[in-house]
Amino acid sequence: MGFVDLHCHLLWDTDDGARTPDESLLLCRSLTAHGFTEAAPTPHAWPELPDAAANARRRGELSELLEKHGVGLTLHPGAENRLEGDLFPRIERGDARTLGQGRWVLVEAPHKLPMPGVEQLCFRLRVAGYSVLIAHPERCKCFFDDPGLARRLVEQGCALQLEIGSFCNTYGKASEKFARSLLDEGLAAIAASDVHRPESAARLLDAGLPALRKAAGDAGLQRLLEHNPRRILRGETLS
Repeated sequence: MGFVDLHCHLLWDTDDGARTPDESLLLCRSLTAHGFTEAAPTPHAWPELPDAAANARRRGELSELLEKHGVGLTLHPGAENRLEGDLFPRIERGDARTLGQGRWVLVEAPHKLPMPGVEQLCFRLRVAGYSVLIAHPERCKCFFDDPGLARRLVEQGCALQLEIGSFCNTYGKASEKFARSLLDEGLAAIAASDVHRPESAARLLDAGLPALRKAAGDAGLQRLLEHNPRRILRGETLS
């Protein structure tokens, strides 16, 4: 059935991803060329950026553009939420911006700043009835500061998303080593591209996918890029 990408910035003029329809097309073509048949574009859900309704319209426009140009990539709802700020007030307003049609929310911690209270924030989300998918822990300072944090969050019911590019040194040796350790310890639920720019997408996927396959094996790759992402889109628990 093909791979599923649950973290990517495909929608033009919505965040720091694609800037134009042509760039969106190039990103989508890069994904399909590397075996992806479905994706949930995840624009940053920041107050200063387009809201959920605007992003849904743009996703519909991109779907029409893909059909017009014969690009076989099915798009699903999604967003990348900061694990702070306006997330909880938005949830109280019914604006959680989940992945697919279920109750999974993709959340991110800061890359370079400390963030105390991650476990408590994830607990609040789960109490509110949401399942938590944490974006790229191997790139976030709070996980380096507390080496046991990733395991505790998984044991508490959260899931971790690793970057495909982390396996080919896109984000540095420390992130690559951390990503591989999370995979080896069985803590990673899915992998995703997090593509932003067409000029880097093909290079990232060209090198990252073979490196991930080598690290995870064929069965592991299917779990990370097919089985678990589809379960998340359906709102199911992960096995």
